[in-house]
Amino acid sequence: MPTEVGTMMRTRFPGHHKLAIIAVAATVSVSTAFAAPLTETFNASPFVGDGGNFTLKGPGVAQFTHLSNAPAFTGDPAGSLEVGYDTLEPATRLTAPLGMAVTEADTFSFGAVLTIRSAGFYADPNGFAQIAFGLINSTTTGLDRTGDVLDFDNDTFDMVEFNYFPNVSSFFGGPFVSPTTLGAQVGTSAFNNVVFSSLEFTLPLDTPLRVELTYDGGISILTGTIDSIAPDGTLMPLAATVPLDIFNPSGAFAVPIQGGFTVDAIAISAYFDGFAFGQASVQATLVYDELFFSTPGSGGTTCAELADQVFDQMCNDLFSSPPTSLDELETVVDELAVRIISGAEIIADNTPGSESDTACIAHVQGLIAL
Repeated sequence: MPTEVGTMMRTRFPGHHKLAIIAVAATVSVSTAFAAPLTETFNASPFVGDGGNFTLKGPGVAQFTHLSNAPAFTGDPAGSLEVGYDTLEPATRLTAPLGMAVTEADTFSFGAVLTIRSAGFYADPNGFAQIAFGLINSTTTGLDRTGDVLDFDNDTFDMVEFNYFPNVSSFFGGPFVSPTTLGAQVGTSAFNNVVFSSLEFTLPLDTPLRVELTYDGGISILTGTIDSIAPDGTLMPLAATVPLDIFNPSGAFAVPIQGGFTVDAIAISAYFDGFAFGQASVQATLVYDELFFSTPGSGGTTCAELADQVFDQMCNDLFSSPPTSLDELETVVDELAVRIISGAEIIADNTPGSESDTACIAHVQGLIAL
């Protein structure tokens, strides 16, 4: 079933208004929401030189362009980031700090809202390269993802990444969606400490997609979901990735991560393919409408906590300026119940990427404007 992001429930309760408020308030106060330390919607230029938080590493500045375009769907702010992937070009990465470091022992979620354009799209059936975004270590994660014929070693240590390999081979099949974790440095190559899972699945072109990966530090498993986004903002599930247990990966030749990983930045990486000769493995233009990273309960006051504070303020306002008649009391309490219930639905949907804390907080604050 499709899920509406930020829908409003306008159900009226003809009786038992106080019980409705108390029940909803209890729901709000115990809601568990992922707080969003980082949500970038690209409504303005993300680059540090323009007042943003993102920096470019590598020579491919022209591959990353901020667009002042119209919203792609209902609820999407105007503006986006256009990224040109061309595996013949030198590797370049756009990155921003998370404001914290997380490891294999932590629980977190990250993702993106993106569109792969059909114009100029090419995936060499004889090549193999990824469209990628994810979490990196600002110190230890290098730009060489593939190595080359002269040196097979690569240097992308400490990374949790969403990879989409659009190549279709008569021998290997494809395309593949592959959540990947590269651990801390072991030897000279990041390939010495890598685990991944693969799902043979084709991402639709010219369609806004919401991709989210969630890592559970309690069980060391990385999972992912992919949804398409309709013009009205409705999410339609497309696929779930194959769960990746980084310490007990499946597959005959799978080797567990050694040690773990540490990441402290989010990144969009346009990689060079060191094994492509004259023909790009992948050429694609992507439009990013959002990047997000979240951890449970981090980033200060959550939207659910603030909603509880707003509810308390509503009650205090009623006590300080009480209604003068029973009819007025019923009208006010009924309206409060409807407004809080509407807010509770937004709060319940405040998972990473569905609503930023800023948007959710602003909405809940607006609930008291009677």
